[in-house]
Amino acid sequence: MASDTKPTTDLSKSVAFVERLPDNGLPWNDDGGIHKLPGPHMLKDKYPTKAHAVADFQNYAKDGHNIIFAEKIALHFANDTAINMVIPTVIFQRRPFVDDVVVVADARDAERVAKLHVKKSLIYGDISTFLGDGVLSTRNLESWQEQRTNLVEGFLPLASLANVMPISVQRANYAVDKRLRDMISKPVDICEFYLFEAMTQLHMALLGETTEFSEQHNVKLRQSFSTMLNGLSADVEAWKNSRNFIRNFSKQILEHVRDEKGDTVRSGPYRAQMTGCPVVGPVAAKLAENVPQCVSDPLAAQRDSASTISFAGFDTTALNMTWVTFEMCRRPELQRRLQAEIDSVYDSLNGRELQYSDLPRFEFLTKVINETLRLWTSVPNGTFRETQFEEWIEGLDGEKVKLSPGTQVWIPSFLLHRSEKLWGKDALEFNPDRKWLPEETWFGKSFGGFNPSSYRFAPFTFPPRGCIGMNFAQMESRVIISKLFREYTLEFAEPTKSKAMQAHTRENFLGYNRGTMMPAGGMWVVAKPRRAGASKI
Repeated sequence: MASDTKPTTDLSKSVAFVERLPDNGLPWNDDGGIHKLPGPHMLKDKYPTKAHAVADFQNYAKDGHNIIFAEKIALHFANDTAINMVIPTVIFQRRPFVDDVVVVADARDAERVAKLHVKKSLIYGDISTFLGDGVLSTRNLESWQEQRTNLVEGFLPLASLANVMPISVQRANYAVDKRLRDMISKPVDICEFYLFEAMTQLHMALLGETTEFSEQHNVKLRQSFSTMLNGLSADVEAWKNSRNFIRNFSKQILEHVRDEKGDTVRSGPYRAQMTGCPVVGPVAAKLAENVPQCVSDPLAAQRDSASTISFAGFDTTALNMTWVTFEMCRRPELQRRLQAEIDSVYDSLNGRELQYSDLPRFEFLTKVINETLRLWTSVPNGTFRETQFEEWIEGLDGEKVKLSPGTQVWIPSFLLHRSEKLWGKDALEFNPDRKWLPEETWFGKSFGGFNPSSYRFAPFTFPPRGCIGMNFAQMESRVIISKLFREYTLEFAEPTKSKAMQAHTRENFLGYNRGTMMPAGGMWVVAKPRRAGASKI
């Protein structure tokens, strides 16, 4: 590996910690089994023991660069990122242990394994203390199927999302015309702006909450998620307080489905059709019905899914919008082209508000969002799975390697999306006009109600266990981005400005992986009104 692969944390303490843990993986000197795959065990000059490799990987992870570690291992052996390998790591359960994790980044293997092996991995570990038996992380497949079948109704494109889009549009108007206007006298961390707004949109449009309720809980809820994600490195008391705050918030979401009289005030599409009432808080309505009976504690699973929606339903979208903004500031000519398309669509509305049926008209915006999801993958880890039966994947020189049932697997979208073999020599360049496969752009329609994935492109991972909220994310991002760039031209401010030109490179990578792709140090911009009268309420 190259000499620049040094994490910021000293290894000695980490090695000592790892050496005390049980090891469920292969012996370090065993060259058989999954050790036929490339990985740190083949770099014994750098990693004389497994503890050294695990410690180095964990320290990269603490720095938000676990994906960079994996990328450098891949490049060392294959000069491309889309290969399979094995990396030993700590799996954080109540009693942590070391295990060998197979990284499946060969494109065809990744797609197949993700589609066939839907059981989630033990790697989710301590994050499951608030996601638990919720729909995202449950390892009970019967529970997952039951919950997903129930919850998906709240995310149906036409029956649900089209009905709540006016709330999304109204909030976007307020966010840009009022909140951002009040900030633009000085540089703005646009990432924080998007995080606040994405959570507010989730609460108001999908959960049926008021502006006041959302803004009251917004910052504290996001801080609580962040504390929980820090796991063992967090202060114990702060960790407990955060867990309790998240659980209490989820409890309130479920309680608000009914008013003080006990009458239901949240409605999904089916109930709305049967009773004639409007669709209100469709996901909250479905959460109230989401009580899986195949788990030991159904009410805890219901609460965990409420926590899951609150956690997974905002930051991925906010970060996609953040990196879209980054690339538009980095490439002003693309920003002008995007604004021309946005102006054309809005001017044709003749004063009415944007509607769901208008979204396919943002053809260039779709390419911009897709390319951002590729290069700055919102969930760079992709997904973690556990093999449910024997599986065979590609090894070095085409040799097939067997994965036994129960193997822990990591399928990182980040490595698929940065592969020159899959995307060409410009894989690390932002190019929205690259040649997209039909299935990556809804077969030429620019917007649709299904997962726009291919063997090489999986920003929402692969079906059937893909992101349940992807349709809302696609809608919301187009509403907010189009409104913001309709009203403002954005330019970099320091400290982001000095880092921007080299941010794609592996040596100066600006992304910071905490489960989602954060910008290291925030994303600082200045916003300049575009039109006379712009940004007035």
